[in-house]
Amino acid sequence: MSSDSDNLYEVEEDYEEEEEDAPLPSAISQKSLLQSQQSKTNTNETSSNESAPQKKKVGKKGKKTFSLPQDRESFVTFIDDNTTLDDEGYPLLPNENTMFVWQPGRTIRFTCLGVLICNDSDCRYRGSPPTSSNKRVEWASNQQKCPAARCPGILEHLQCKDTICRLDEHLPSGWGIVCHSGFHQHPWPRRGKPDKLSLGKLGKKVVKNPEVGPLRLKVGRAPAGKQEIGTASSIHPAFGNLHRTGYYRRKLLVAAGVIPEKKIPGAGDSFLLDMIHWAKFFFYSNFILTCVSSFCFDMDTHMTFQTKWMASMLLTRDENDRIYGGGLILDVTYKFFANGYLLTTSMFNDVLNRWIPIQLTWLNGMTEDHYASHFTTLMRQMQEAQISSRISSAECDVLVRQVVDFSMAQKSGFIMAYMDVFKEANRQVALSKLKGCHEHFRAQVTRIKRNRVIIPADDEATFQKAAFGLLKLDEPGGLSFNKKISKLRKEYPKAKRWIGWWQAAYIQSMLFRSRPKQVDDDGLCDDLSATTNAQESMHRVYYMISKGNCTVQIGLVQLYALVGSLERDYHDLC
Repeated sequence: MSSDSDNLYEVEEDYEEEEEDAPLPSAISQKSLLQSQQSKTNTNETSSNESAPQKKKVGKKGKKTFSLPQDRESFVTFIDDNTTLDDEGYPLLPNENTMFVWQPGRTIRFTCLGVLICNDSDCRYRGSPPTSSNKRVEWASNQQKCPAARCPGILEHLQCKDTICRLDEHLPSGWGIVCHSGFHQHPWPRRGKPDKLSLGKLGKKVVKNPEVGPLRLKVGRAPAGKQEIGTASSIHPAFGNLHRTGYYRRKLLVAAGVIPEKKIPGAGDSFLLDMIHWAKFFFYSNFILTCVSSFCFDMDTHMTFQTKWMASMLLTRDENDRIYGGGLILDVTYKFFANGYLLTTSMFNDVLNRWIPIQLTWLNGMTEDHYASHFTTLMRQMQEAQISSRISSAECDVLVRQVVDFSMAQKSGFIMAYMDVFKEANRQVALSKLKGCHEHFRAQVTRIKRNRVIIPADDEATFQKAAFGLLKLDEPGGLSFNKKISKLRKEYPKAKRWIGWWQAAYIQSMLFRSRPKQVDDDGLCDDLSATTNAQESMHRVYYMISKGNCTVQIGLVQLYALVGSLERDYHDLC
């Protein structure tokens, strides 16, 4: 080789300055490559002899196998035998006379440290030596027992000699070359940590099926047909450890944004910052979310959310300029959030021909104070619309009507909110705006009729017919409501306590249309929905977009996405 090639490390700066951007080299044969390099070497030797004597630079001792690429077009990729490649053809474990042209990259020199093996021929342990020279000396000074289970052997360091590997990159053009020489006469060590390529493969697998846990990833899933069982350890041996697989699985899911990052409670503002991020996202998506009410106190912790579209739907009018009169339905979803409950108020939309949510609230409890906060926020919107003359007082009375179940907390919360917002002193006026759910009553009748201690088996159908008759209006010549109650008490004395609960005044006014009419009955609730089944069906939709037990942030974002989809459908049809 010429003196230029011997001075390997000193000419790197000249190489960086004198080289121009050039296209990638075309493929040539290995034979042509060797002939080209030999001819360039002879030319350099002749020119060196004819030139004037110059001061020779001192190079590093040892054999110089590689030279800097003066002519990049003469280099092509050549993969020798016993070389391990990745999926893209990059030499992960190069061997013998391997050359890989790479663009772009960095200048790196690799040194093989060999492998740690056990002196027991039956042991399959293959470990990596310490990377620090001082650590290797310290390691060799003491006898090291093999860490393999039930192996009495001693570890030995099998060093690798006569192998070199180097990567050169031309920064202006991004052209690079990887060269390797020598044969590794030792087995490859088993890496304890996965490489980036393996993490990328595992990341695609876990993001595609985030519900698959570490154990299922390790064991694999039986495929259909004759395909092989895909396990995490087939990607990289390091994933054979269950705890390591679980660690990287969670790390990859957090990086992909599928699950939230675990942090010390109260250590940061991640929740607020994430909610600000989603607020900005929905703002630029023309889907503005607003926290219309929030309160953090032990007896009443809640957060109520609503979009502008949801608020506008509440005050929408039909083609005859009539306000919505179908009544609002309220119900609780118990397992949507991991902590707390989801309270939804819905209305029927004629354009979409389905029930849509108009107000969403996260509650940490289900007391009357929690329900009152939700109702108060909703009623104040109606009151503001009435004050601004967008709706009349009569239309406000129509909007405020609700269909609820028979929870005492819901009823008391509604009455508290109505009396506070509209400054009403009479509880009966507020109670007249509520209607009980017939389906909940039917479910209670079904439960009590199957109790053989209270209702005999032969009277099951008769009792059900008589109980359901309370929901119907009085017929001319038929029994009145009080006579129907008296008949039930007489024929089924063991059900007296059950009948007495439904006979309570506030239950009668919410549920039974055959009840004796009071002076303050305005009849507004006769045309409302008879059940909360529409909202019950919304629970199924919630669990379709999420498997439940969500964090507050993830759950709210899922709900925002649902409302955004409904809003897009609405505008597409309008």
